[in-house]
Amino acid sequence: MLFKIRWGSLLTASSLALTGVACGDGQGPAEGQAHYRSYRPPADSIPTEYAGTRCYEAYAGIGAEVPLRANAGTGVPELPTGVEGTYPKDPGGPVQDGQVRPSGGGPYEISCVVKGSGAGPYQVSAELVGANLSDYAKTPSTTSIKLTATIGPDGKGVGDVGFYSFESKSVRPLPGRNCTLEVVPDPATGSPLIAPGSAFLIFKCEGASSDGVGSYCSSEGTVILGNCGQ
Repeated sequence: MLFKIRWGSLLTASSLALTGVACGDGQGPAEGQAHYRSYRPPADSIPTEYAGTRCYEAYAGIGAEVPLRANAGTGVPELPTGVEGTYPKDPGGPVQDGQVRPSGGGPYEISCVVKGSGAGPYQVSAELVGANLSDYAKTPSTTSIKLTATIGPDGKGVGDVGFYSFESKSVRPLPGRNCTLEVVPDPATGSPLIAPGSAFLIFKCEGASSDGVGSYCSSEGTVILGNCGQ
């Protein structure tokens, strides 16, 4: 995609302000971008009662087709690396609530709250709806993601993350299961990139259903939020 801005160039102003990611100026409509997937985990990690069940494996994401502002970037964020201690480097670019896609369609729907102060804890909730812009998606469609989470002072937390795409259908944690979330750290300082109204998160849900009863998946993704309610 054109205008892609790499993560290393986005932290020159303030690590906690998430400059150039999805923070905007602290006023105006909510902003965000996300990239997520459902996948079948290794057989030896699947509970016996779910052996032989299916999983609709798919990718979906919401991100900018053109930069929202100077140095904002485009596309969806990089997915979690799956390697402990390493984090996504490319944040993609934010879209704004009410924004109409340059290529037609929309508008995007972005709503979010990131409530807390200092090191935390933080309460985070968000919902993003828009065109599926993941490079790995097979079918053009609308996708959505919704999350709620409590993030501790260590930058880690638990919550609920569900999403929908044409290929994955509805993906949600199984009853009694939670998702784990972690705030991506500033690569320069190591401080978690979360502040009142903005956050850069990764999540993983071990034990999720795709399209209802009789399925077993894992899901993971990256979510970046800005201009959120506090």
